[in-house]
Amino acid sequence: MSEEKKETQTKKTSEQGSLGGVRKVAPVGDAAGGEDGSYGGSASWFSRLRDTASAAAGTAFHTAKEGFRNLKDQTLRSAGKVVGAGFETVGNFLHISKMAAGVLVTGSLLLTSGAGILAWQNASWMDLVLRQEGTIDDCAEEVAAMRVSSSVGDVSGLALEYAAKAWAVGKAIGMTDEQCAGMLGNMQAESGMDATSIETIYDEPFNINGAKKSAAANDLCAFVTTSMRQKYVSSGMGVSGHTTAAGCTMASAGGSPSLISSAYEGLDGHFYPGLGLFGFTGASASSLAAYAASAGRNWYDFDLQMAFSLDTSGGYGRASWVQSWISSGSKPATPEEAAQQWNVSFEGNAGNFKGDVKGQYARQWYDQFAGTLGDQTYAQSVLALADTIAGGATNNAVASAEDRCADAEAVYDNSSLARAAVSYAYASISLGRGNDGTALYRAVHDAVFPGDTLYQSCDRGVTTAIRWSGYDDHVPAGSTSELDVYFQSTPEHWQMVGVFGQDVMFEDLQPGDILNTTAARRGDANGHIVLYVGNDLVQEKFPGSDACFVSASLNDWSPSCEGWTSGKFYGQGYYVYRNVQRESASIYTDVVAGQNLDDGS
Repeated sequence: MSEEKKETQTKKTSEQGSLGGVRKVAPVGDAAGGEDGSYGGSASWFSRLRDTASAAAGTAFHTAKEGFRNLKDQTLRSAGKVVGAGFETVGNFLHISKMAAGVLVTGSLLLTSGAGILAWQNASWMDLVLRQEGTIDDCAEEVAAMRVSSSVGDVSGLALEYAAKAWAVGKAIGMTDEQCAGMLGNMQAESGMDATSIETIYDEPFNINGAKKSAAANDLCAFVTTSMRQKYVSSGMGVSGHTTAAGCTMASAGGSPSLISSAYEGLDGHFYPGLGLFGFTGASASSLAAYAASAGRNWYDFDLQMAFSLDTSGGYGRASWVQSWISSGSKPATPEEAAQQWNVSFEGNAGNFKGDVKGQYARQWYDQFAGTLGDQTYAQSVLALADTIAGGATNNAVASAEDRCADAEAVYDNSSLARAAVSYAYASISLGRGNDGTALYRAVHDAVFPGDTLYQSCDRGVTTAIRWSGYDDHVPAGSTSELDVYFQSTPEHWQMVGVFGQDVMFEDLQPGDILNTTAARRGDANGHIVLYVGNDLVQEKFPGSDACFVSASLNDWSPSCEGWTSGKFYGQGYYVYRNVQRESASIYTDVVAGQNLDDGS
């Protein structure tokens, strides 16, 4: 099944077009490096770009500002998808909604003109990107609020310096020039090469000692529940309340779209905002912090984050993909293709959202560094750092989280479809991100779908429970379109109750109801499927939880519990299917009987 993430973005630039920022830093131009790995010419390129754009930028941004004022407090619909708007307009800023195919829909106001492209390239973008399970597509939404402009001295030089280091590391581990450029294109779009990035603090780039960042880093949990929360609430967003395992509480607030605060819970039970080069959030951010602590370093250390991103022995969960990408016999032919592959498989953005921008950046970094190796002495020091850490930090963090909740004997119940799914699900999506699921889920999956290797996928998250509960032994492990055909062709097992948000409202759902939508009904390249289990069943296993669905997402998270926010899944073409007849003698209900397995609690 193909899935994607969506983001609504708001952008602001200073009138001077000053370079810098946390999330996007002005691209590097056409000054190619020498064969000895050196690089140069960037300053003159930036100067030319700044001078050329300055005259046109004012008109372009004025037009965009007026256009987006008219979009304030409205809901945009494109290709059947709902994109929330409604952030305050402050100065010259842009509000760009990211559609499922990764197209900057409203961004065309800028990009349809040469002046707009120059302004885009020259702008000091400071992202406010929130990764959250939400109301827009496959249970994941990326929402951006306002960026604050600032004049930042030599940020362009720092970005170039760090880009050169990352390039050298990529070459040291065997990446092609195209692959290195694809990695850098993503890094620039996600953080502007700033390892000190902290979500919602964008006026202290490359400076962890700034007043705001230093205060936040001193107590990230408190920062998330106070300052970060307030910034989102002030922008008009709502907040879904959540209390972590360690007792950190995010108070709820009205507004739309709604921030799903459980996505910020780390493996240690504390809240973590988006951090660093790739915006590590929640579970992955806590893993980064533990990884750094085991090495006696800080999480905001650039070298440490590079090691974490590429360490397959216990760094970031998708580091193993990087290794397979490098060793694959089929290499990306262009920087743009490499940027897309990194975006989909490393970032987990199945729909390649923001892919056009990342591809553009990748091409510019390719033009800057192609044919060079960079500082290989530095690169080897990063690889040595990863070898020294040996991945123990992440493993210890995961073990600690499991020890906190595990019972001596796993207890699970597959007497109903809803109970089966809750039994093998994690308490929250943050715990399921970047892994193949609980031991119980993996064991059941392997038993009911022998030979299948896909675990992080929405269809597997639901169909595994269908077979294991004995509801239907023949349901396929296929795409949402295949499942839609199957459900409608087997009326002896499944009834189509209605369209969610039209014939069937949230209060009409019954535990075990399946919500399935296809790419055709959503009007894009993606479908999704989730299972309604009801809050009562979730509370039995996870007291205090506000969750009522179990879901998974392609290459993003394994089966996990998630909550309901007003309007969630409405207007996205979800058909509600209900089982009307179980198998008389299922062959799957006892496949893990007697095994002592982690059930996710």
